[in-house]
Amino acid sequence: MTDEQKEKIKQMRQQGIGYKQIASEIGSSRDSVRGYCRRHGLDGFGEKLALQHKLLMQEEFLYILCLHCGKEIEQKANGRKRKYCSLECKREWDKSHNKAYKLN
Repeated sequence: MTDEQKEKIKQMRQQGIGYKQIASEIGSSRDSVRGYCRRHGLDGFGEKLALQHKLLMQEEFLYILCLHCGKEIEQKANGRKRKYCSLECKREWDKSHNKAYKLN
């Protein structure tokens, strides 16, 4: 299997396309496509896989800009994603966005 075929399999599985359709598209057997997908964590129902990929991409690109001032934020590779460029922006955003607490 070529690198181009492997990349195409990955893209098509992330779109929710099934093994049989991928196999006919790349000119390979269904079992070889299925085996590749299982080895690389792309197995399971196609629709569920597509939804997981979509949510992951949304989460990854969610906090590119500061919520308060709109300045670009440089994210670290590990740890929680930053939402604000500075502590001052966080405080100003909190002031202008009051939380409604339910009192019992």
